[in-house]
Amino acid sequence: MAGVVAVPPAGLWGAWSFDPAVVGGLVLAAVAYERGWTALRRLARPPVTGRHAAAFGAGLGLLVVALVSPLDGLDATLLSAHMAQHLILLVAAPPLLLAGRPGLVLPRGLPLTGRRRLVVLSRRLHGPARWARNPLVVLVLVTATMWGWHLPGVYDAALAHPGLHAAEHAAFLGTALLFWRLVVDPAPRRKLGYAPAMLLTFGVMLQGAALGAAIALSPAVLYPAYGAGAAMWHVSALGDQQLAGALMWVPPGGLYLITIVALASRWFADVERRMRHREARLAPAQAP
Repeated sequence: MAGVVAVPPAGLWGAWSFDPAVVGGLVLAAVAYERGWTALRRLARPPVTGRHAAAFGAGLGLLVVALVSPLDGLDATLLSAHMAQHLILLVAAPPLLLAGRPGLVLPRGLPLTGRRRLVVLSRRLHGPARWARNPLVVLVLVTATMWGWHLPGVYDAALAHPGLHAAEHAAFLGTALLFWRLVVDPAPRRKLGYAPAMLLTFGVMLQGAALGAAIALSPAVLYPAYGAGAAMWHVSALGDQQLAGALMWVPPGGLYLITIVALASRWFADVERRMRHREARLAPAQAP
């Protein structure tokens, strides 16, 4: 297929990708976050800690693994490598990035003119932003993005055209950030209740498992463009496809289950805390 360059095992460590847009974006995000975090830490009661910075840094590090390291070079060679790249964009990097409270920190790291433009842009996008906080809308967006980009024809087109490939990755990361923003809310007061967040996570888990199972259990090769690359790595195209489907099916499912359990635990702890607070308030009134 035109535009596709397979990487043999001997050329793996030379397959680093240094796309100026990707590297520049990651560097700018790191610099803006460091400036914003430093400014907020000077406040009397800083709203961020070293844990927030570590989480954001880990998220950026995973984006480097997905988009700069040889894993990015392998995405046109092995379907399983490409799926591992997608997993980082969908379930590994986004919650870490959001745990760093980027909405609070990054604007503080921008120049004054940049902050003013960001305020104007946020006002203009107030309507669409409200829809982006609707869990049903987010579930539809995540599902349509996942299934749409993995249709064989669309997938092959993205593999052959760098611009379309970049749009695919941006769509995965963008919808994942919308999802995890509702689920892993680092703000003191959650915008989405625990029960809706658990249902949203369960819905995303089901659609991801269904897509992974469809790829892993298919008796036919769905993405023949990987045939030559798989042969270079001494695996069959069908075996590579089965591994890719399993990667989409099993690891994210485990992470989603852990997320649901964590949400339930926090929910119960929150209910117990409120009950204790209520009992403490009523105790003086009930005393003889």
